[in-house]
Amino acid sequence: LREAQLPGSTGAAQLTALDWMVGDWTVVDNAPTDPKARARPAMEVSVRWNAGRTFLLRDMKITPAAADGAEPAGALNVVQRIGWDPLSRQIRSWVFSSDGGHGEAFWSRDGNSWIARTSAVLPDGSQTAALNVYTYDGKDRCTWQSFHTHAGGEQLPPVNMTMIRKPGRPAK
Repeated sequence: LREAQLPGSTGAAQLTALDWMVGDWTVVDNAPTDPKARARPAMEVSVRWNAGRTFLLRDMKITPAAADGAEPAGALNVVQRIGWDPLSRQIRSWVFSSDGGHGEAFWSRDGNSWIARTSAVLPDGSQTAALNVYTYDGKDRCTWQSFHTHAGGEQLPPVNMTMIRKPGRPAK
């Protein structure tokens, strides 16, 4: 009888294709395409690797747009962890927001885009699902599109935002 350690997949190899996300990002184009839609919130995103490079750690600060000269409401802080799920053999993410909402997504690649199929529970207990598409331009720009499949029985308009990487943390 001999004891041996079997090599295991840490997920680092599977996540390498998402290395472009690392850095600090800001939304530069988030105007609603529908003239009847509300103004969109401002969003700042910071992405880094955990110590073992097995998870991407995304921290987002979302500041609501002020309504007609009023002070904006408090910011919503959201944390997301993106990693390799050895059980489903897919990239998967988990998200938690400061208002008590939480969700998860399964990620897949489609050419230059990454598609995250999300499901979430909002603080009031309603459920939402969306198809989020991230398209990286190979430099310092990413478009994010979100197509809600349902949001607690209400149909929401698609979201289309452009994010740019802030200077100081170049793409790896």
